[in-house]
Amino acid sequence: MTHNIGVTAEQELLNAFESSSVSPDQWTHRAHVRVAYLFASRFDLDTAIARMRSGLQALNAVHRVPDSVDRGYNETIRSLRSWACYGLFLCSLRLSR
Repeated sequence: MTHNIGVTAEQELLNAFESSSVSPDQWTHRAHVRVAYLFASRFDLDTAIARMRSGLQALNAVHRVPDSVDRGYNETIRSLRSWACYGLFLCSLRLSR
């Protein structure tokens, strides 16, 4: 990821994710959860899920990550994580009031 003046680190991460330019070393569990949380905070749940799904599938294709039981894209796990991130976002809204 390159650093652009005026672009936040969060937006930079989203741009890299949506353009499938996140390196395998940068695509950590923390980055994955952060992207899901950012989508949940910016979009309705259906849109957040759709963007996460398409981004993960594209990123896995670029990095040639095979879909299997323990690697790659898994719709059930992705759905659970999306719901969890959306729930965390809603909780954070309540706590910030």
